[in-house]
Formats: sequence, C-alpha cells, structure tokens
Amino acid sequence: FSEASQYIEVDTNLVQRSVNWLMKGQMENGCFRKRGYVHSSYLKGGGSDDSLTPFVVTALLEAKSRIGVKILPNKLVEAVDCMLRTTNTTDIYSTIVTAHAANLLSNKLKMQSEDKRKNLDNLEMTTERKEQIDDLMEEITNRANTSEPGSRFWDNERKLSKWGYYYTSSEAVEMTAYNVMSFTLRDEVPKALDSVKWLARQRNSQGGFVSTQDTVVALQALSMYAQRVTRIPLDMTVDVTEKHETVNKLNTFTLNEKNSLLLQTQKLTKLPSKLVLDTDGAGCAMVQTVLRYNMPEVQENNGFTITAQGNTNTIDDPSLKICAAYTGSEEKTGMVLIEVELVTGWEAVSPESLKNEVDSGVQRVEVDEKENKVVLYFDSMPKEEKCITLELKQVMEIEDAKEALVTVYDYNNSKESASVLYSLN
Repeated sequence: FSEASQYIEVDTNLVQRSVNWLMKGQMENGCFRKRGYVHSSYLKGGGSDDSLTPFVVTALLEAKSRIGVKILPNKLVEAVDCMLRTTNTTDIYSTIVTAHAANLLSNKLKMQSEDKRKNLDNLEMTTERKEQIDDLMEEITNRANTSEPGSRFWDNERKLSKWGYYYTSSEAVEMTAYNVMSFTLRDEVPKALDSVKWLARQRNSQGGFVSTQDTVVALQALSMYAQRVTRIPLDMTVDVTEKHETVNKLNTFTLNEKNSLLLQTQKLTKLPSKLVLDTDGAGCAMVQTVLRYNMPEVQENNGFTITAQGNTNTIDDPSLKICAAYTGSEEKTGMVLIEVELVTGWEAVSPESLKNEVDSGVQRVEVDEKENKVVLYFDSMPKEEKCITLELKQVMEIEDAKEALVTVYDYNNSKESASVLYSLN
C-alpha cells in the first residue's frame, strides 16, 4: 500500500496500525519473530525463516519513506543491524533478500525527502554497514549460475523433471529478480543485463512466470531496470515470414511509443515452420513464440495422485467423489488447488458448503460458470489420501457426453500436478 500510495488513495492510519502490529513482533536483538505460518514452502527460501526480517525491514523502509508512518528511530536501526549481523549465507534466498533490503536502504538514504516525516532518522550508511553489504553482494555474485551462455541466475538446486530436463523454479525467478533490483539500486546496471535476459526467457505463454509472487517480483525488477537504462525512442517495424514448402509473409508489426504496451499477435498457418524476423528502425522489442497442443491421453502423475468417481446411480443425489494425495519429495506442500471441469449438462450444487465440512480441508471455492468449472483451494495436501464429495445435478441431457478433467497441482509449483478423466453415465 505504501508503494501504491502515489497512484491511489491510501489510508495512512490503517498502514500505521499495520506497522504498529509488526513492531510488536520485534525481539530484543532487533530481528522479528515468526508468527503464524507460510502457506507455501516455495516462498520461504529453502524452508528457512531467515528471510522474515529482511521482508519486514523492506516494508518499514517503504512505509516510512513514502507515507511517513511513525517508527521509533532506534527500532528501525536495530532491525537493520540485526538483519545484517545474523545473515545466514548458507541460505542463498535469505542472503539475497537481505542484500536487497540493505541496498534499498542505501538508495533511500541518498534520496532523502524534503518532508522530514519521511526521512530515515538516525539511520546512516556507516563504513561497517557498507562493508557488510559489499561482502553480501560478493558472496551472491560468486554463487551465480552461469551455465547457460549469456545468462546469470540464482537457484538453490536445478529441478530435474521425470522426463529428464531441467525446469525453472519459482524461487529461481524470484531470487534472480531481487538481484536485478539490487544491482540497479547500486547503480551497477551493466551487471544486471545477463540476469534480465535470463528472466525474459522464463516468461510463460500468458506473459507471467511460475507463480504469482515471483511474477510480481520479476515484473518489478524488469520495470526498475528499464527505467534506469538509456532510453531509445521506439520506432520500428518487424516483418514476420514463415517458411515451409512455400514462403509466406504473415505480418508487419509496427511498434512506436503509442502502442509500446500493446501485445500484438499473429498465428502461423502451418506447422512445422521456420520463422524469419526482419526488423527496421530503432528501439527494443521482445518476440515470443507459443506452441499449444492437445494430448490424446492424460499425462502421467507428477507429485500427486488423484482419482475421480462419478455416482449417478441415485437420481436424487448424484455426486462426484475426488480423492488426492501428495507423493512428491518435499516434506509437505504449499497451497494446493483442485480444478474440477464438469461434464457437459451437469453443474455443481452448493460447492461452497465444502468449506463448512471439518474434514474436507477446503479453504476457498471458486465457481467459473463460463468454463463450467469449480476450483477448490487447500492450505496443503497430505501424503495420506484426502477425499471430498461434490454434489451434482443434471441441467440438460447430452447424448454421448465427453469425459471431463480433474487436476490437482501445487499453486507455487505447477510442475507438480496430476490429472484424471471421469464420466457421468
């Protein structure tokens, strides 16, 4: 809310109450104690809680410098010093977010506001603090992965799929994005270039990345980087030509300052094809290819098992029984979703009532009437099989209705998923 305050109206009193609540969790050493739990293990930095204090420090710095909330000066100083003093460099995630918070502090101290309420009183970039930050950045830089030509990124461990290829984790995108911001805040923009290129290659077909959190951080990093690099006015064209048995010019995209934020797309006429891009003019643009296809059979399970059994023997009480369990390598999952596509001619009856069933584990229910789909949210999925029963009703008789799909997946690691087809006969 502090960062959004320059665009929307934000009630400072509410933010102040939130800051007051955070400060109640500060320990004698200056760090912040854990309260509650994190839904997703992928957002904790390798299962560690060491990233909590840097996150709180970042929030306090933004709230103080942007909207002038009241924070006892010595409390913020103690938090910063504890964060730097207790950094666990064996945990690369917490090390990176600590470095980002420290570099943010350094940047804000250089740009103190004329409004004294927004100044970071009693905080200064001492020689000791600067040396601590420089040491952190050196440690982080030395642990970068440069195995891909022209790329630099950070990850705890490359994830290997059961098909034998490596895939990008949510954590890797987030850590790399924080380092892009750190280099930018330190006016070391050239050092961020290879990481920016790597981030651009991780975008999915919808424009996002792996999960919600890493997408937000990555977009913030790319935006911050773009604001700091030399700006070349955009005025260019991109010709797209496909080659197979014949050569076919598909389109000429015109890019300028007026449509720079507009997504322009073009479908190919045939696959396989060889694409040729010809550009003219000046500026920077990104071209992305997306391949979508249907599978004749449901893919093998990866991290979960799931079954779905329709019961239409009783006309008065038809239902769909869904059972799922976690079979992955982690000790426990983060937030898990089950998406239930409904057979044509059928709809769910009061799916929200599942939240009231003690043993169901359902925390939230979304109904997509347009797609005829129900989405169930769980805080986690146990290794023991969990079953829920979804009541149904037939609204239209459809002859030879096709099977529908039920999918379970980890919200922050969609690579772990399982699907099954079911029918209602």
